Amino acid sequence: MSSHYVKSDIEARKISFDFSKTSIYWAGSPFITHATNPLHMLLPPGELWFCRVFNNALSEITDPQLYQDVKGFIGQEATHAKSHNGLLEFYKENNIDLSEYVKSIDLLFKNWFEKKPFNKQWLNPILGKKWLLFQVGMIAAIEHFTAVLGMWVLEEDRLNDIDQEVLRLIRWHGAEEVEHREIAFKLFKHLCETKIGFYFGRQITMAIVLPIFIIVWGRAIKYSINQDQILDKNTIPTTYYKILKAIEKESKITGKAPSLKYLLASVIRWGSPFYNPKNEGNDQIAKYYFQANSF
Repeated sequence: MSSHYVKSDIEARKISFDFSKTSIYWAGSPFITHATNPLHMLLPPGELWFCRVFNNALSEITDPQLYQDVKGFIGQEATHAKSHNGLLEFYKENNIDLSEYVKSIDLLFKNWFEKKPFNKQWLNPILGKKWLLFQVGMIAAIEHFTAVLGMWVLEEDRLNDIDQEVLRLIRWHGAEEVEHREIAFKLFKHLCETKIGFYFGRQITMAIVLPIFIIVWGRAIKYSINQDQILDKNTIPTTYYKILKAIEKESKITGKAPSLKYLLASVIRWGSPFYNPKNEGNDQIAKYYFQANSF
């Protein structure tokens, strides 16, 4: 395959962030800040895992355009991970150390979803290249959520009064998720041998990703709250049920959290055999954001 003369519109942007004037509760309230912190705790290790998996998949790609798009995707995801690490450093400097949880997520990906399938070395010869296919399918399912959330942060005007540098971070990230929302899906489809295998593969990977997503997000919120030494824990929900209830309430009242119903509705759309990630976002809104902010 020759991809020498093929160019991708997906490419990493040079960008930097300055959180020196950011307040600890940048979202305007302790709860919304901690409920959103999983973005910064889960994405750095998760997106670096995306990069490692997609680098392994490059040799399996026979479509020159897709090959270049995947390389562009890798560049963007690596930049995302680095940029969110900057906010984690800001927290650490302000005595909220989230690094142990980030390390645990990194180990989750490395031990269970990388070289040893589900941390079982003996599965390697049995699964062979199907393990790479499964990994790509998982990323496609995760990228569905990042695209949905990306459109939400771009369109939700009630976020405009949060810390401007954090808003700049999450909207830039969201816009790039919208921009490359089709790549993981296309790669998974490219690697699948049959249409029926592609469809059922999508459902299997989502059935695994969704509960993991809910569990690690909830645990990340609780960990973030517990690491906050100045917060009165009696003023904030700390159980899973109360946290979920509070997030749904905030989505209606303040608009600073996405509705859980909104996210679950997107899972139903994913289940359709006619699902296409192209319909999960608006390229023009993402492009307008890049142009308006000189990205």
